[in-house]
Formats: sequence, structure tokens, C-alpha cells
Amino acid sequence: MNKSKVIHLESKERLFGKVRAYIESIELFLEESDKAIPLLLKALNYTDHQLKHEIILLLGNFAKQEVAWPLYQLIIDPGEDEEIRHLASIELSVIFPFLEEPQPLIDHLLEDLKSPDPELRVHAAFALGWEGNTQAAIPLVELLYDADIRVQQTAVNALSNMRDDRILTLLLERLEHGPLEQKRS
Repeated sequence: MNKSKVIHLESKERLFGKVRAYIESIELFLEESDKAIPLLLKALNYTDHQLKHEIILLLGNFAKQEVAWPLYQLIIDPGEDEEIRHLASIELSVIFPFLEEPQPLIDHLLEDLKSPDPELRVHAAFALGWEGNTQAAIPLVELLYDADIRVQQTAVNALSNMRDDRILTLLLERLEHGPLEQKRS
């Protein structure tokens, strides 16, 4: 007689318990990062707004390729809460300089700058604004003239985050001659 093996499925309660343990103990997260990162990424699909916020902040502190693409997926999801999309774009801009292979993701974000959706353009622009990302400079400069003022403001912020003296001159000129909303950025 064959005994069938029992497959234990993780309940949501157990999943959330582990997630909470990792959020509350950075030491535990670091010790078990090989297990913790996939679990936290899985939990992003099932959590409420607050827990998702905490997971994104925790994952954003670790520059790993497997974290970058899920953050990107949050950015491009029009059904996702705008605060979560914004937080994902911030965390992505923070980890970008540490990624081993950022180019495919950069290429996607550069394409997203051309989207008809202004929210996506805002989040893509913010994610691309990190020190040393000179390849995004020209597309971000073009966004200074976008029809949506929020996109323009985000482009100013992203260009400022690049910390490139060549861009500083352009931003100063835009500050002098640009719309009031950009001057406030």
C-alpha cells in the first residue's frame, strides 16, 4: 500500500507571521535572507497596504536583482495604490546603483517614460533618478516639457538626484524660465 505524501501548504496566517518576524527582526531577516526574500516577495501579492509598505521598505534596503523586478511590477501596475507605486519607485532608485545587471530594467523604464499614462511616467522618472545614471538624462530632460505638471516636477527631482554638474546648469535655467510648479520642485 502506497502512502501518499502530504504536501503542507502555508496558510496565510503562517505566511504573515513569518513576514512579521522578518520585519521586526533585521537580524533574522539577514540570517535567513535566502528564505526571507522569496517569502516577502510572495507576501506582496496578499498583504494589506500597511504590510506591503513595510515589506517594500525592508526589501529596498537590499540590492538584489530578484527584488528589482518585483518593485518594477508594482510601479507599472495601474491597479496598485499610488502610494505603493511611489514607494516602489523610490526604493528602486535607491537599489539601482547596486544591481549587477540594471540595463534591462533601465530599458523598460525608459520606454515607460513614453507611456500615455502620466502616473507611469511619474514613477518611471523617479526610479531613473539616481546618481550616475547619465543614460536617462536626455529622456528626463525631455520630460521637463511634458504636458503633465507632476511629470515635469518629478523630472526635476530625478535630474537633481543624478548629481551631475552638467545637468545643474540646465536645471538652473529651467528654474529661471520654467513654470512656477517646477520652481517649487
